[in-house]
Amino acid sequence: MHRHTWELIHKFIVWVPSALITGYFFLLEIASSASNPIAKAWSDNQWVMLAAMTKAAYVLPWASVLLGLWIVVVLWSARQMRETAKLKSDPTHQARGLVVMIIERIRTVLGLRAVARVTASVETKVSRAGAIANERIPLLDLRNLAIGAGWPTDHQDAKWLDFTKALRQSAVDGLLNVWGRQNSSDVDELVANEPLLLIDKSHWIAFEIDTISMCSANKNLNVRTYNMRAHDWGKRDSYRDLHVSNGQAEQWLKNLPFRKGGASDE
Repeated sequence: MHRHTWELIHKFIVWVPSALITGYFFLLEIASSASNPIAKAWSDNQWVMLAAMTKAAYVLPWASVLLGLWIVVVLWSARQMRETAKLKSDPTHQARGLVVMIIERIRTVLGLRAVARVTASVETKVSRAGAIANERIPLLDLRNLAIGAGWPTDHQDAKWLDFTKALRQSAVDGLLNVWGRQNSSDVDELVANEPLLLIDKSHWIAFEIDTISMCSANKNLNVRTYNMRAHDWGKRDSYRDLHVSNGQAEQWLKNLPFRKGGASDE
């Protein structure tokens, strides 16, 4: 128990019994003084009771018991206080307390390091996510870059079929990463809420980019993949809002054979 707590207990058990005993014998003194004004105000019955309490044969045993209990409690309290003080001054106890303090400090430091590691990991992931988001560009942007590099401005030109065919092959070969949103609904707003997913290479075995949507669309959300051999064009397994890796796309576009005004005639 804490030292201050023992001090409070010691004061209580010393002063409260002392006050009770003093008050008790004070009342006995009042009862024995017939000329006391307070004594005159008491009824006869009350004086008879106090007079009985003044008898030594009644008072002394109870006073002895109360005094004995008070002495025992005082001695016990003093002993507890000495043991507490001795324990605190014991080198072993002090060393144990120092070890506990060191362990708590180590745990605190390790906890802070763990928090720092988690924070760094989250920051790295956020940074990586931001880098990925920055390196993705909509497929319509790639189309416009191609036009700037010499591809036909006429979106109905058949050479754009070569363009989407080359895109599909590069995606299968892993030379060009393509992302898209799962075509989970006929409602554009719901599809727009879908996350951009990196499209697996296996998707391109059966699916290809819808050249018409890529050439005619004003919104990238309308650029999609489709399976011309499947029922309903494989709608539920298709992707919309196609994106490509910016760095890969620029290099891919440079390496793509074309001639001024169109793609390679090969």
